[in-house]
Amino acid sequence: RVPARVGEHVLPNTGGDAMFTIGGYYTDSLRRVDGEWKICKKQLTVLWNSGNPQILAMARERAAALLADV
Repeated sequence: RVPARVGEHVLPNTGGDAMFTIGGYYTDSLRRVDGEWKICKKQLTVLWNSGNPQILAMARERAAALLADV
């Protein structure tokens, strides 16, 4: 297992704060495949957060709209 820290999400918008910060860490499970280490599982453990969590949903909506135009 390999721990890694998490950071900030920023999305300018008209619906509030443009920033959402998550404090926590990922724990990755690794598997050796053909002589190389590969991530086979990733788990996020959130310890705290602040800001506007709605920007995550806004980002998903924007991405879906962009992909629909392709």
